[in-house]
Amino acid sequence: MSKDYSFLAGLINEDIYCIKSEPDNQSGTNELLNPQNPLTIAEDDETGSTDTIEPAQIHVAGQNLKEILVLIDEPDQKLLNPADEAFLEKVLMAVDVDLNDIALVNIAGMNEAQMKDVRKVPHGLRFCFMEKIPDALQEPGLMRYQNMLCEGRRILWCGTLGSISRNKELKIELWQELKLLFHK
Repeated sequence: MSKDYSFLAGLINEDIYCIKSEPDNQSGTNELLNPQNPLTIAEDDETGSTDTIEPAQIHVAGQNLKEILVLIDEPDQKLLNPADEAFLEKVLMAVDVDLNDIALVNIAGMNEAQMKDVRKVPHGLRFCFMEKIPDALQEPGLMRYQNMLCEGRRILWCGTLGSISRNKELKIELWQELKLLFHK
């Protein structure tokens, strides 16, 4: 059954122009990723070659403008549910960072090789919002809500975004570490 749109001719009496604009992410939407663009990752120290993460392998959201890697483990989500995304955005705004400044990766369902590739995403700061860190991403001595320096990168492991957003004490612990990391 086709729809009849003939009534539109009576409503629109003027010419209509379609102006294509460059995507600038200033439309007010929080679209995290253009999955068509692969993210270039660090050079291999031994060969000097540059690897690329293909979107089919690892879904990386954000433009990573400030080289902040945010890892989540949400098995039922492609990335984040709207409530957790809103909370993450508030956390980032508190330290003058937005969703374009980060690389967001949901590690749920990834194998060990993919997780090792995730480590290659350029970053100086890595947030791990998850209950348990998989062995492939674990760093010796890493403890919850205590940022640490490992191979020139700061790492902070916290609980899930949902658990933090519902718990005042966890929010305070996160904020204390954010103040140390961002000198607030």
